[in-house]
Amino acid sequence: SHRIFLLGAWPLFGDKELLELVRLTRILAYKNVMMGLNAQKLEDFYQEQLTIYRENKDFSKLKKNFTDRIDDIHMNTKRYFEIESEMGFAAKAVLHTINRALAPKANQMSVLDKQIHIEHIAPKTKTKAWTDELDVAEEISPGDYEDIISKIGNLTLLDPSINTSISNKSFAEK
Repeated sequence: SHRIFLLGAWPLFGDKELLELVRLTRILAYKNVMMGLNAQKLEDFYQEQLTIYRENKDFSKLKKNFTDRIDDIHMNTKRYFEIESEMGFAAKAVLHTINRALAPKANQMSVLDKQIHIEHIAPKTKTKAWTDELDVAEEISPGDYEDIISKIGNLTLLDPSINTSISNKSFAEK
């Protein structure tokens, strides 16, 4: 739905305004997906905003409407990324965005590719070697270890053949 909106918006804005609108649209669409909100309501919002802009040509009002809508979506991102989305689309999307920013000329993969796995750098299974690598006590509780390794900073995207071959190897080997 955001693509249809942006195609309609494209001829109406200069480069700077369009870039800002794309940014706001991505944030709004992302938050909408993360919270499992109704896609039709989001599409209706996009179309309504385009109609309003065509009538009054006020980009600052359009931007305010988008930022207000974004701010109205309340979410617990810390909980979402640490618990609910560990293996989900959102984690893949964030990691994919980071990869593209750090290596824009690298071979591009689709965030939707089911062949791309999310690998835990520190493995899910606690070992002495990894508690040493993480500089945590061996006696750390399973729940505390899970809290450490389930953060998005412990995740990376990998081809499944590489993921399988590195399994629980040391940090240096990974």
